[in-house]
Amino acid sequence: MPDLFDPLRSLAEEPVQLLPAAEVRRRGDRLRRRRAALTSLAAACPVAVVATGAVVATGPDRAAEAPDGPATQPANPTPTPPTPATPSPTQTTADRRVPDSFPLAVGIEELGSDGDLTGPARDVPLLRDLRICGEPGYDPPATATDRLTLIAALPEYVRGRDLSLYPDAAIASAAAADLVTAYRRCPTFSPDGGATTTTNTVAPSTLGQESWAVTQTYETAEFGPMLGQEVVHVVRVGAAVLVALTNSEGPGAMFPDRLADSVAEDAKALGPLVEAMCDLPGSDCP
Repeated sequence: MPDLFDPLRSLAEEPVQLLPAAEVRRRGDRLRRRRAALTSLAAACPVAVVATGAVVATGPDRAAEAPDGPATQPANPTPTPPTPATPSPTQTTADRRVPDSFPLAVGIEELGSDGDLTGPARDVPLLRDLRICGEPGYDPPATATDRLTLIAALPEYVRGRDLSLYPDAAIASAAAADLVTAYRRCPTFSPDGGATTTTNTVAPSTLGQESWAVTQTYETAEFGPMLGQEVVHVVRVGAAVLVALTNSEGPGAMFPDRLADSVAEDAKALGPLVEAMCDLPGSDCP
């Protein structure tokens, strides 16, 4: 059986070749550098794992949703203009109308079996039928926004009322003055070549905010002053104008004092109607 220590004895008998000292130091330096590199790599791996885990947990979209700085809005090259406010619907001056419930017939409702009432309506041509200078043909201003008219006829008289609305008080005043001026421009006229003379007289009144009373009387060359008269009241309240006409067999030119009394009676009868005009659109009653 061979001796276990024979190889060792042979190694001891052979000469041993030792590395030079410089090679030993070089190999030692290389081992230290490799050990240091392995240590650095081992320390970097947990950091990489943590960072990678954070990206996986949040995902690319979630990371973009959490910016470091304050949020900013991208510039809009074409800003949207603000939407204008829609005005609330209101009645304009051009839409003013006389209410159908306006009491235009107050005081003349009871006509009896002999009476005839036309209107109130918007197509009764009272003003166009006025005989200011002998022939009907007065054309009221076209500036009115609405008009309500009636004619009440009895054997002893004919009464007519025309109520018109205008855009404002100034235009209404001009419309009233237009009718009054038409009478003033025709103080007298003869419808039959001089046999009969008609006289128009205009005087201020006290109704409403502006008013005039126009009287029309008659006389003949043969008999002088005659019975019969026409009384027209023109009244403005705010943006409304009332024309009230009464044609009757009154005292006329024969009895001037009694004529003045009948004018005053007509004015008094119109009082409730003029008061109701304060409730119309455009009124500026105190």
